[in-house]
Amino acid sequence: MYQDELDAGMDPLLAKQEFYCSFDAGLFGAFYTNELSRAKFGDFPWNPQKPVHTFWDIGLKDSTAIWFGQESNDGEAINIIDYEQANNVPFTKWVSDIRSKPYSYGVHSMPHDFKKRDWKDGRSASSLANEFDFSFELTPDLPIKQGIDAVKLFIPRLRFNNKNYRVNQGVDALF
Repeated sequence: MYQDELDAGMDPLLAKQEFYCSFDAGLFGAFYTNELSRAKFGDFPWNPQKPVHTFWDIGLKDSTAIWFGQESNDGEAINIIDYEQANNVPFTKWVSDIRSKPYSYGVHSMPHDFKKRDWKDGRSASSLANEFDFSFELTPDLPIKQGIDAVKLFIPRLRFNNKNYRVNQGVDALF
C-alpha cells in the first residue's frame, strides 16, 4: 500500500507520515522542510569583524521578514545571526531599526519587486532607499518554482544561531 501511494505520486514525506507515523514531514505544503533538515543549528553568534548582509521578504498580505547573515570563517556557510519580522511597518522605520543594530552592513538583498513596492505613503521603496542613503541589490526576477528551487539550494549552506530567540521564530515561519 505504501509503495502504491508513492507510485501514484504521493509526497514521500507525507507517505512516511501517514503510513509510519513519521514526524519528519513538516506542515504539508511547506516548501523547505527537507532542506531545513540539512541546515545546521547551534551557537553561531555575530562576528563583529565581518559585515552583516540582510535578506528581505517584503510582505504584502503577510509580514515583512528580514534575515541577518554573515559568511562563516571558512567561507562555506552563511551564519544566520538575527531575524526581524512585522506587519505594516513603513520602510523608513525598517531602515531606522536596522541602523540601530550594532552591525556593519554589507549587502541588503531585496526581492525583485522592491522597486515597485509602495510603502503606504505613496512613494516607491527605491526612492525612499535613495533618500535615506540605503544601498541595496535586487534578487533576480525568477518564476515562482525557480525561485523556490534556488532557495532550496541555498538553505543547506545556512547555519542558524538557535541561541537567538528571533532566529528561532524565523525558522518556525519557514515550516
